[in-house]
Amino acid sequence: MQEIKSNIFIKLGIIGVLILILLMPTSFIQKLIDERQDSRIEAVREVSLKQGGSQTITGPYISIPFTRTVAGKKDGEPLRLQKTKEDFLHLMPESLEIQSEVIPEKKYRGLFEVVTYRSISRLKGHFKTEQIEDFIVKNTILEREDAHVNIGISDLKGMQKQIDLNWQGETVSFEPGLSNQNINLTGISAPIKFEEDPNGDFSFDIEIELKGSNELLFTPLGKSTQAMMNSSWPDPKLTGSIVSDRVETSEDGFEANWNVLNVNRNFPQAWKGRSQSVGESAFGAEFIIAVDNYTRSTRVAKYSILFIALTFITFFFVEILRKVFIHPIQYLLVGSALVIFYTLLLAFSEHVTFNVAYLTSAGLTIGMISLYTGAILKSRTVAFLLGALLTLLYAFIFVIIQMESFSLLIGSLAIFLILAIIMFFTRNIDWYELKLGSEKVIEAK
Repeated sequence: MQEIKSNIFIKLGIIGVLILILLMPTSFIQKLIDERQDSRIEAVREVSLKQGGSQTITGPYISIPFTRTVAGKKDGEPLRLQKTKEDFLHLMPESLEIQSEVIPEKKYRGLFEVVTYRSISRLKGHFKTEQIEDFIVKNTILEREDAHVNIGISDLKGMQKQIDLNWQGETVSFEPGLSNQNINLTGISAPIKFEEDPNGDFSFDIEIELKGSNELLFTPLGKSTQAMMNSSWPDPKLTGSIVSDRVETSEDGFEANWNVLNVNRNFPQAWKGRSQSVGESAFGAEFIIAVDNYTRSTRVAKYSILFIALTFITFFFVEILRKVFIHPIQYLLVGSALVIFYTLLLAFSEHVTFNVAYLTSAGLTIGMISLYTGAILKSRTVAFLLGALLTLLYAFIFVIIQMESFSLLIGSLAIFLILAIIMFFTRNIDWYELKLGSEKVIEAK
C-alpha cells in the first residue's frame, strides 16, 4: 500500500482520472448556460411580438396598375370579345436620401435584458417617369389615376403615428396595406396624382417613426441612394449586403453612412409584376448586446480544464517539494470548488453586471480553496501562494474574455508560457527515482 501511495506515476494517473471526472459536471454547466440563453431568446421573442421585431423599410416606390387586352380565338377565328389581364408596373426613385435617428431602449422580461429601439427616419428624393415609356406597348393601358406610392414595413406593430406623404408639395396620408404584394407583403400605401408627362419629375418627403428590436434595415431602391444613421448605441453591428462608406463610433454612440448606386444591387429601376426581388440588398445596423453574460460565461467555461489542471499540478508539486501526501478526495474537493465557480458566475450574472459577478464568484472560490489548502497542509505560505496563483489565473481569463480579436492568440501564448515555466522548474527532477514523500527529489548535476 505504501508503494502505491508513494508511486508518482500512480498518483499522476489518479490526478488524470480526477480531471476527466470533473470535466463531466462542466459539460452539464455548459448545457445549463445554453438553457438560460434559450430562455433569454424566448424573452426577446416575446418582447418583439409586442414592441415590434426587426424592421426593414423598403421604399418608397410607385406601383401603377395596367391592363393588357388580348383578342380571343375560336376555331382559329378571332373573336370580338377580348380578355383583359391586370398587373402592376413598379417604378423606383431616381434619388433617395435616408436620414435615420435610432434611440435604443433597454427593457426587461423577468431577469432578461432586451434591447429595443425607436427610430425616426426621413426619406426624401424624386421619381423620373421617362423609363415608363419603355413599358408601354401595343394593347397596354396604364391606369395612372390608380397609381400608389408604397412603402414596405416588415412589422406594422412598430408604427408610432400617422405617416404622411409630401408629394409635389401636397400632403397625402398613408393608408394601411399595400396596393399590391408583388414586392412586399406588409406595408402602407398612398394614392398619388401621376400625370402623363414623359419628362415628369415628382418629389417626395416622408417621415416614419417606428419601433422595433434587434435591427433596422433599409433597401436601396434609388438609382442613387444615400443613407445616414446615427444612434446613442455604443456597440453597433453594421449588417446587410452593402458595406458602409464611413462609420464613427464612440462612447456616445455611432454614425454610419452608405452610398449605394444602382449597379451595386441586383434589380433595375422599373419592372412589371413579381419579376424582381429587392430584399437581399437591404443594409443597416443591429442593436444587440454583442457579448452578453451567457456568451461570456460560455467563454469562461471553455477554460475549465486549464483551471483544474493547473490547480492539480500545483498541488502535485507541493507534494513533491514539501514531501507531503494529498489524498485524492482532497483533490476532488478542491476541483469541485473550481467547478462550482461557474454556477456561481452564471447565477450572479443574471442579477448584477458580469464584471461584478465574476469578481464575486472568483473571490469566493479563491478564498475557500486557500483556506482549505492552509488547513490540510498546515501552511499559510502554501495557501497564500495557491491563492495568488488562482488570482493570477482568474485575472488572466477575465482579460481574455474581454478581447474578441486577440483572445485565441493571447490564450495560446499564455498556455505556452505556463508549460515553459513548468518545464524549466522540473528540468532536473529524476522522475524514475522520485517517490512521493522521499527526501530525494532532485538529482544534482
